[in-house]
Amino acid sequence: MYELPLLPRTEAHSSTPPEPPRVDPLLRGPGWQLFVDAAAWRVRVAPQLVNPAASYADIRRRLGQLSARLGPRPLLLDLRAAPRLDGPGPRELLARLLREFEQRGLPIIVVVGHQSVQAVRVHSLILQTAPSWGRCVTHPADATRWLVGVQTD
Repeated sequence: MYELPLLPRTEAHSSTPPEPPRVDPLLRGPGWQLFVDAAAWRVRVAPQLVNPAASYADIRRRLGQLSARLGPRPLLLDLRAAPRLDGPGPRELLARLLREFEQRGLPIIVVVGHQSVQAVRVHSLILQTAPSWGRCVTHPADATRWLVGVQTD
């Protein structure tokens, strides 16, 4: 199974808050890792997914199980390294995940990095399925800042 590299941020003079420290993931699945902090579930998707639809379905299932046991939390979904959302399978499964968080009134934010195609696809999905509680950003620090702001309102 492919494991994502855990690299520290190298930006020395950034005005954005640093990412939370990397720790061992709570769960791993086919091409993804789930980290937990006090504010949110954080899921990182790997660059190479053998079966993207199965990976997104597994993420959805595991988040449902964790939410049932530990209570619901906002989600930060990191797709910076993930392959493009090609085909209806992965897009539909991501749309279901977005829709579930929207219906439960939980914030969900997707980090797409600087991949313009991925950003357009994710932004479109969010507008259709999670217009109130979903966001799409290009940098994890922006995601963290938004999550903190939403939870303090």
